[in-house]
Amino acid sequence: MNETIIRPMRDDSCSKIKSSDVYASIFTKNFMDNPRCLIELGLAMILDKPICIIHCDDSKIPENIKKVAKFIMPGRTEDEMKLAAKALGADF
Repeated sequence: MNETIIRPMRDDSCSKIKSSDVYASIFTKNFMDNPRCLIELGLAMILDKPICIIHCDDSKIPENIKKVAKFIMPGRTEDEMKLAAKALGADF
């Protein structure tokens, strides 16, 4: 991926994660294909933020992410996932 794309994404995410008390993310089956999600997860780990994951029932969370996450909650329905996304200020 081009540096001109990554740098603004990294800088924007870094300032938001630095100012937060916790990193929370919705983990879908497409999470691992989304560069922004991967950058943010890595930044949260580097910044030593507690990691909270809300996941879809059909998503497989890698074992290493399970090891670092402080909280993992399944979202059982699409309505629950939309509610979680709204609470996190994200799109679903």
